[in-house]
Amino acid sequence: CAAGYTSPVQHSQAFVCSIHQSANSWSLVAIGTPPQCNAQECIYAKPVGNQFVHNCAGKTTGTSCSVQCAAGFVGSPTILSCAANSSFTGTTPVCRATTTTDVTTST
Repeated sequence: CAAGYTSPVQHSQAFVCSIHQSANSWSLVAIGTPPQCNAQECIYAKPVGNQFVHNCAGKTTGTSCSVQCAAGFVGSPTILSCAANSSFTGTTPVCRATTTTDVTTST
């Protein structure tokens, strides 16, 4: 399997080469069953903290997720990508806490 993918079978698959002849040509044919490869889940560099809201849980190699600032925080949303090393790549947003000012008037 390619990087970022695993096979439930822990050994390599074997193929047999066969020569196939037809009319005026010859060809080689690989006979066998290709491995079943499953994308690995990204478990490293997930956004952490109450300032983030994201959909990164359960993402696998080759997929992406969006990260935005939670309520009470401001900042621009970003996209993270799940790389073959089971780690998210990209930059998380810079989320700054919003402040509120109470205005009291007296008469």
